[in-house]
This record gives sequence, structure tokens and C-alpha cells, in this order.
Amino acid sequence: MTIASKSKVYLALVVVKLQNLSDNEKTLYREDILLQAATNIELAQTLIAETAKSEEIFYQNSYGETISVQFLKIQDIKEYDGSNQLYSRHFKDIHTYENLNSLD
Repeated sequence: MTIASKSKVYLALVVVKLQNLSDNEKTLYREDILLQAATNIELAQTLIAETAKSEEIFYQNSYGETISVQFLKIQDIKEYDGSNQLYSRHFKDIHTYENLNSLD
């Protein structure tokens, strides 16, 4: 049996910080869902963190401001079960959820 045949697919919720280095009030946080094949959850977590860190960059936006994209953490990771539902989460307070998901 090969390693590939022993691999499972894992889903990870990754948190990324997008910061305007000239104006901290323009800082945003983003959640990304990443897929990773690995033989166990520990390896998947390591590989996902490496991937997320490799995507960290600095760039100039159209206004000439420097933007930093920084991996913060893996918020959650779980084995993908093959269903159409990739990720779900529960919350008690709809107002906090609405504020969390607002770009205002």
C-alpha cells in the first residue's frame, strides 16, 4: 500500500491578517478554508501552516500603500468526510456574528 492510498483529506480554517502598514484602521482579517492530503492530522496541520506562511507577502496597493498579508493561525482542522458541506460553525449571538462578518 502506498502513502497516497493511506492519505486522508483535511479541511482547515486559517486566519489571515491583511494590514495597511500606513493606516492600522484599515486592518482586515480573513478566514480561508484550505484542503490538505496527509496521512494524519498532525502532518496536515504542519503542511497547512507551511502553505499559509509561504503565502505571506507585502505589496503596494493602487494608492501606493504597503499591505501586509500575514498568516495568524489555524483556527480549526478536521478530516473531510466527503460531504457537500465543507465547513459549518455554530454561534449563540446573531448580532456578534453580523458584526464579525461586516466590512464596515
